[in-house]
Amino acid sequence: MKGLVKFILAVLVFFLLALVAGGILSIIWVERHLYVGQGIQINVPELDIPHQAKLIKLLPLNSFLKSDRTNSSIKVGLTEKETNWLLNYYLSKKRPGSKAELRLMQDRISGKYTRELNPRKHQNLVFDADINYQNCLIQIDLERVQIGDYLVPTTVLGQLSSLIEYYLETHYCSANGQGIKIQDLKVKPDYLQLLLVKP
Repeated sequence: MKGLVKFILAVLVFFLLALVAGGILSIIWVERHLYVGQGIQINVPELDIPHQAKLIKLLPLNSFLKSDRTNSSIKVGLTEKETNWLLNYYLSKKRPGSKAELRLMQDRISGKYTRELNPRKHQNLVFDADINYQNCLIQIDLERVQIGDYLVPTTVLGQLSSLIEYYLETHYCSANGQGIKIQDLKVKPDYLQLLLVKP
């Protein structure tokens, strides 16, 4: 009986040690591959002050949200430069130390993101995706995703695309608690157009 108890305890200790070792190795792997020593070089576009003020007014869409009209809609069109400036303005408020850049092509977006956690540790993300977003029917096809120096396997990209589609449908098409939804999103060379609807 004592031998059985010792065997069970030895097995439990072995699995506990294996779990701790696996956790430590996972942390080391994440530190080596998902975080890198140097951020991606991203140049934030510069706009004159009146142009910046015009774009900042767009961000909260206050007048549209405060209007009493239901079932109203508004189209917002942004050039690639305006999109990148607005994106970096938002990041500077929400995630200091972050920068991002989007390249707009026909039904396609390529993006770069970097965030400095400390002078020797950065989060980097690079992606290429085809996008079709009409009447809240969303189709995302991720072709490449790289986090740090880790290239996400193509076998995982399909599931990741489905997760992004689900996120967009639930957060930007259902208007859950937002009072506004993105009905259409069109990506053209150097141009992004959004159709926003207030249900």
